Amino acid sequence: GGPSVPHRCPSVFIGGFLALVLLLPFPAAAWEQAMTHEEPQQPLHVADSNCLQYTIHDACSEDVPPSECWTAVDEGFAAWNAAGSYFRFEPTAPATCCRAGYQQEGANANCISWREDAWPDEYPPAGIALTTLTYDVSTGAILDADVEFNGVPFQYGTDCAPGLTDIQNTMTHESGHMFGLDHSDVPGATMWPRSYVGDCSLRSLEADDLEGIRTIYPPAD
Repeated sequence: GGPSVPHRCPSVFIGGFLALVLLLPFPAAAWEQAMTHEEPQQPLHVADSNCLQYTIHDACSEDVPPSECWTAVDEGFAAWNAAGSYFRFEPTAPATCCRAGYQQEGANANCISWREDAWPDEYPPAGIALTTLTYDVSTGAILDADVEFNGVPFQYGTDCAPGLTDIQNTMTHESGHMFGLDHSDVPGATMWPRSYVGDCSLRSLEADDLEGIRTIYPPAD
């Protein structure tokens, strides 16, 4: 395959709304599959397997107990596992060494983690979460998918409380990017690019989301 490159999908907080913005060159029309930036463009997808394993950093969020945080993250992934496609997310045990990044030589993990002390300058300054995909340029095969939550200015929760960013709500959206979905222009869809603090509407998949994952990863006969 061709060389691997990172592809970042930031979620940013703008004017009281959570705008989950995927930096791609073309607007979405209903559900869309994300594409490589390089020409000729290739659709991003998980290749050579029907599953993608993920690892949660065991500290999770400072705002909630670890076990409660782990459960909220798992529930975000579980929504897609119940979508009726042949694709599955598979959890591994939480780990202390889990962090975002891709190593061309050596083992990699699809890591879910929080940045509590500093949000990198190269990330969107108002970012609430960032999904980074590393893919093969020639095929669009996803080699690594990491999600980082911004715990510096944002406070997280698990019960849709006003003033808190719901972990499951955000994770359900971000996990859609992890297997190759772009944004949708269908209001109410999980991959719709707008939400707000305290919102839980992205937790449950809608018809547009289901069509997307089932088209990319059709149900087994």
